[in-house]
Amino acid sequence: MLTLSFDYPMFSHNCDLPLEFRGHATIEDYDYVFRLTGYPADPDKASYVGQ
Repeated sequence: MLTLSFDYPMFSHNCDLPLEFRGHATIEDYDYVFRLTGYPADPDKASYVGQ
């Protein structure tokens, strides 16, 4: 199982963006994680990133 963490360096370049992961993950979030990891991430799990 792929576990995402806010500590991953791959998210550090987005720290200046007003990203909100507390609601539901958007298709852009899904595609972003997929392109970074090569994994078809679960959008529901992706919504917990940054919490």
